[in-house]
This record gives sequence, structure tokens and C-alpha cells, in this order.
Amino acid sequence: MVKIAGLTLGVKLSSAVLSFLLIIAISQWLGAEDRGYCGFYLVVVSSILVISDFAGGAASAFLLQTYSAAAMHRFQMIWSVWPSVVVPIIFVFTRQIGFQEGFILMIAGWLHAGWSMQQYLWLGLKKFRMFNFFIMAAPTLSLLFFAGLWSSGLQDKMTYLLAITLSWGFCFALSSCFFWRSSIYSGLGMEAGGYKKVMGAGGINQLVHVVGLVNSRLMFFILPAGILGIYANALTLAEASFMVSGSLGQVVYSLTASPNGEDYKNKVLRVGWWGNLLLMLAGCLVLLVAPDSLFQSVFGSSFAGMGYFLKLLIGGMFLYSQFLLLSYWQSAHGRFVNNFRAILAGFLVNVLISLFLYFSKSYTVFNGAMALGIGWMVTGIMAFVLYYKESKSFDILLKLPGKRTISALLKNLKTSN
Repeated sequence: MVKIAGLTLGVKLSSAVLSFLLIIAISQWLGAEDRGYCGFYLVVVSSILVISDFAGGAASAFLLQTYSAAAMHRFQMIWSVWPSVVVPIIFVFTRQIGFQEGFILMIAGWLHAGWSMQQYLWLGLKKFRMFNFFIMAAPTLSLLFFAGLWSSGLQDKMTYLLAITLSWGFCFALSSCFFWRSSIYSGLGMEAGGYKKVMGAGGINQLVHVVGLVNSRLMFFILPAGILGIYANALTLAEASFMVSGSLGQVVYSLTASPNGEDYKNKVLRVGWWGNLLLMLAGCLVLLVAPDSLFQSVFGSSFAGMGYFLKLLIGGMFLYSQFLLLSYWQSAHGRFVNNFRAILAGFLVNVLISLFLYFSKSYTVFNGAMALGIGWMVTGIMAFVLYYKESKSFDILLKLPGKRTISALLKNLKTSN
């Protein structure tokens, strides 16, 4: 378990570095305005993806206990057609993207939805090597295609859109070849009732993701994408910090959901919570003191002010990371609705502030970033409230873990595999 978890985390970190290099290339070569449009392309694709994932998505590993991988894959591929078509059309008619961009995004969205579903299935089937290979392949190919298209003379925002479409297309095609040729691509189709069960399980899981996506990308639905390039980079860096709470949370989820004693589970949460708190505190302090000139030297002079946006989000980043960590603890106890309540509270605060500013004609990128930061803070505070409601005390979190506790947990991780 430790070896697999460590390898997967290493692959994710390497993938994040490659994605970061792609963002640097986009920022340096295209500038802040086109970077904003590139960020909006991902909003469109993410909107397609969250709707597609209602047909299984992250719940696929659980659903594999009942349905074959082949049946679930076929259902998702058919289901994902309509959001891949309808979502870009909506943005075309609202004049946020052009017809050519919309057509390419239809293809990109469907390819990405299909490939993502295969990734869920590889993970559910414990094909970790296959899963990790494609985690690395996608950003590597995106970076290579972007550089190749740029060198060929295509030097605008379409370079990025075509690069990610080609990357996802290659990953989907290659993954499909492995999928179809393997023994897992067999089995009968689903009965009529099976579709409802898949949608039900996927839908409950997706509600949190839908609200989280709209919450963090709300500004892209209100302001022109061309003015959001600097903010898009700041948001990307802010969300990259959540990899810490996500990685620690997966360990908390795994060990808390296992048949161990309550005292042991409390120690797991304590170590994970303090680890996340200290690492996030250190990261936030670095961003707080980092000069804006540092970000300009990395992304280009057109990204002046990026450090200022990050400072607006720091408080929200810190508290939201605590929500993410505690959300795994809630999920391990089957309390999924608590995660939805916490993220919904922050989302409503963000929306109310944004609507007030919008109708008072004072909504700006600065105010939008501030509203998101406050929304993230509310989500984090709500997570603590719901945790206290379930545990009746903060004693588990407030007590510092000793060396013996940490050593015992690491030993248990090694021997449990």
C-alpha cells in the first residue's frame, strides 16, 4: 500500500510540474489576455466533465462490485455525448466563445470525458500502472503538442485548445486499445434499473464537485475571459496547494474506513490534520511574503498583480484545505451530506456577495477574488462546525501527535499491506 501510494503521489507531483510548465509556456508566449481564454476553455471542458461523471465518475470503483467495466464504459460514452454537444453550444450562443472554438470543445470534452471514465475504471480495477502512465502522458503530450504547434506557426489561443484536444485524443485512443483488448472488456449490458442505480450513485458524488466547480469558477461566468488571465494563474497556484490536503486525506480515508479501533482512527485524523495544518501554514507564509516581481519573472511582465490576487485567496486557501482534509474523515464514516452542506454554505456566500456587487455595478476581478476567498473560509469554518456536531469535541484535533503515534501509524501502513 505504501509503495503504491508513494508512487501515485510521485506521479501526481510530476504531472503537476509538467502542467505548471505548460502554464508558464502559455503565459510567456500568449500573454495575460489569451491565458484568460485558455482558462475559460478548461471551464467549458470541466462543465462537460462534471455532467458526464453523473454516469459513474468517481463512484465507478464502488459500482464495479455490481456491474462490469464494459457495461459502465459503454453507458458513460453514450451519456457523455449530450453534455459534450449542449454545453459548448450554450457558450457559443452566449457569445463567450466562437463557433470554431465551440466545435473543437465538443470533441475535446467528449474525448476527455471518455478518457477520464477509463481512468476511474483502471483505478477501480487496481490497474495502478495503467492509471499512473496516463496521468503522466496527458500533461507531457499537451506540452509537446503545444510546443510543436507553436513552432509550426500557430501562435494564438487556438494553439492551446488544439494541443489539449490532441493530447486527450491520444490518451483516449491508446487507453481504449488497452481496454478493448483486455479481459475486463467483457460482460453483459445493464438492465434498465441499473442505469438508475449508476446515475444515483454518481449523482450523489457529483453534487459536491458541481458546486465546487461553479464556486471556484464563478467569475468566469460573469466577467470576460480576456481580463481573467492574471487571476487564472493565481487560482491555479492556489488550487495546486490543495494537493497536500488531498494526499493526506486519502490516507485518512483509507485508514479510517478500515476495521481498526476508534482510538487508532482518532490518531490517524490527528496526524493528518496537524500535517496538513503545518504544511499549508508554511506554504501560505511563503506566498504571503513572495514579491510580485517573482511571479512576473516566471510568467511574464503582463502578469503584474498576480501576487496580489494570491494574497486575497490565502485565508480561504488555508481554511478550505482543512475542509478537504475533514471531508475525507466524513466520507470514511459515510456522512457525504456533511461535505455537501459545507461546500454549499461557502458557495452561497460567494454567490450572494458576487450578485450584490454585480447589481451594484461594482463587480471586478479584485472583488470576485475576495468573494471566493470569503466563500472558501466559510466552507472551512462550516467543516469544523459539522465535525464538532459529529464528534462533540475538538480534543482529537487540538492534541499534538507524538513521535510514537506517528511511528506506529507508519508501521501499521507497512504491515497492513
